[in-house]
Amino acid sequence: MKIFKSDFEKHYELGLACHNENKFDEAIKELKLASEIKPNDDGVYFALGNVYNVKGMQKEALDCYKKSLQLNPNCTKSKYMIKLLSNESATKSETNKNETMEEISSTYKLGVECAKKDMFEDAIMAWEKTLKLFPNFAKAYYNIGVANFKLNKIDEALRHLNQAKAFDPGYEEIYFCLGIIYYEQNKINEAIKEWEKAKEINPLNEKILCNLAVAYFELEKKSNKSITILQEVLKINPSYELARENLQKLVIHK
Repeated sequence: MKIFKSDFEKHYELGLACHNENKFDEAIKELKLASEIKPNDDGVYFALGNVYNVKGMQKEALDCYKKSLQLNPNCTKSKYMIKLLSNESATKSETNKNETMEEISSTYKLGVECAKKDMFEDAIMAWEKTLKLFPNFAKAYYNIGVANFKLNKIDEALRHLNQAKAFDPGYEEIYFCLGIIYYEQNKINEAIKEWEKAKEINPLNEKILCNLAVAYFELEKKSNKSITILQEVLKINPSYELARENLQKLVIHK
């Protein structure tokens, strides 16, 4: 008749021997059999943790060390290994995070450099890579939208600009660009809606105010509202020549 303790010792000792001979899979198999026979033995879980640790399976190793400590709260070896592996995991996590942030910055800057050279398709590819690493990056969506607009891919431009708006509804340049696209499509109401939103965000943006003045004049064929807006622009910046020229035209028209 077999004694359970002897079976436990047989599997346990064979597991340790396999570990020493670098037969890690066999060691895991034997130590697991030992743990099934004697599930309350902290030593077998510590030994199993050691095998997993050597194999680079840190999560499994940590689970075993924690189980060992649960069974024996005074096991200093398990406490030490848990602390050691937890610190290593935190360090690796921080390292991975830093590497990801560096790649995000690198691909984003590459897109900017390509756009400066009017290489808009290359710029889009770089920013799309940025978005794979940082899916909520509103500025990347905005830049892709602008690049598609430059390539006359209007549907793609609108799609990306609206995605940018969803991630950063307070970014006025998104609404400014959307207004430009709608204005060029002769969708004056839609353009005004976008520019009015941009004005809410930044009421001192001269470009937005000038565009609104022109759009309201085209929409209503009345000069009073447009004149008022342009006068507001010149209060903000008396040297803004475009506003002064448009104001003179409207006054003559009136």
